[in-house]
Amino acid sequence: MEASKSHLTATSGAFISTASLAGVKPSGSSLPYAVTKAAQIHLLKALAVICGPEIRCNSVSPGLLLTEWGMNFPEAKREAAREATKLKRLATVEDVAEQVRTLALSKSVTGQNLCIDGGASV
Repeated sequence: MEASKSHLTATSGAFISTASLAGVKPSGSSLPYAVTKAAQIHLLKALAVICGPEIRCNSVSPGLLLTEWGMNFPEAKREAAREATKLKRLATVEDVAEQVRTLALSKSVTGQNLCIDGGASV
């Protein structure tokens, strides 16, 4: 953040971080991972307080994505994750990219963490 602060201030830019559903709802591959992601989400909220009004700070928290890493999970685990969502679908990389784009363009959103998880965190 510090390296980009002058440019973001001059352009009224957006700082967007990728966190994880594990930082919102205790889950994920390990306790240190979940705690670190929770701290990351809190950090972005604190940055929104101190960097406004010039810089907007937000994060996105995807659930299980069917990336190369996600595809390494057994089919049964992927299906269980899909069934745990309210929409009965896992988010795609494209879904996450759309939300990052929305946060970058919106001039009225800061200090938010968007869960992109098909409703698993509800």
